[in-house]
Amino acid sequence: MILGAAGAFSTGGMGKTFISYLSIQKEHVSGILLTLIIGLILSVYISFKKLCVLLKEQSGEKVIRVLDIVLGYHEFIKQYYENRLNDTKDIVESEKIKQKNKELEQKEEYLIEFERRMLDQKKGLLFFKLPEQSEIPVTNSFIRKMPMYVDNICKFKSDVDRLTKEFCEKFSQDKEDNKELLKAYFVGIGMYVSNDLFGSSGTNIRTHFRILRNGQHVKYTAVLGSIISNDKITEIPQNSNSMIDRSFQLKKSLIASLNPEYNYDTKTKWDDYMTITYYNLKSCDEPFLSMAISIKYVEQYGDMLYFLNFYKIEECMDSYIKMIDRKCDIVNTLK
Repeated sequence: MILGAAGAFSTGGMGKTFISYLSIQKEHVSGILLTLIIGLILSVYISFKKLCVLLKEQSGEKVIRVLDIVLGYHEFIKQYYENRLNDTKDIVESEKIKQKNKELEQKEEYLIEFERRMLDQKKGLLFFKLPEQSEIPVTNSFIRKMPMYVDNICKFKSDVDRLTKEFCEKFSQDKEDNKELLKAYFVGIGMYVSNDLFGSSGTNIRTHFRILRNGQHVKYTAVLGSIISNDKITEIPQNSNSMIDRSFQLKKSLIASLNPEYNYDTKTKWDDYMTITYYNLKSCDEPFLSMAISIKYVEQYGDMLYFLNFYKIEECMDSYIKMIDRKCDIVNTLK
């Protein structure tokens, strides 16, 4: 079929003249050559037609014309390219695009977390429901550690119970003496937190207490392992929607990693922490005394923090603080 078409083209006119000029004698060779030439002409025509359509669809003040390309106006074409590149950068780097990308990243993280939880549920895992609205999978490793956690809590309660009774007998009518006794009492609690609950006397566990003073939750005392810590503790304004405020409202302890929306930015170097607010101790209806347990190495101490939250350690601590408060009126003593 191709050879027939080529033969037809070669019978006269421009085709015959062109073939004669090239001195091609064989008819089938001339037919193939003419077919290729005609195909090239059609390809160029179609490409040029498509280019014209694309150039016609341009938008903006400066557009490229067919004449600019044919005559080779390189400077104009280069300037057009640079302008379009800048326009594209402006679109890509716009605030709306950045905000949209951020939202997409957050949705992606949520979907990944949701998928993980669904897979965990499919495997038949149990979950601890922790405040405010979080779930922690109960893994085999967690289950194996639970008897040790229970023993640790029993030891902690025994030591704090003994400590509380000893200090209740020491409080007097002298406010200054009571101030010193109170600080020693809270230091003792901090040491038992590190040693009894977490089995660490090193610097990986810190317990600190804040009191409300002049509209700020300020450092009262801090214990690092088995020693009093000189670490600077960030002051947190009252009514700042912080962990302290939310814990006070819920009357529950809260873990920072599970409640990031209430995590006041303290530039902390700790991996995670739990906040307890003693809701019975108030100054002008605001929480007066709060406590935080901070940890490093979540993989080692994180499960214990979760277990204390699940166990509601704040209720245990509140019972001891009430005993002390009945003896020396904590708010008036520390104001």
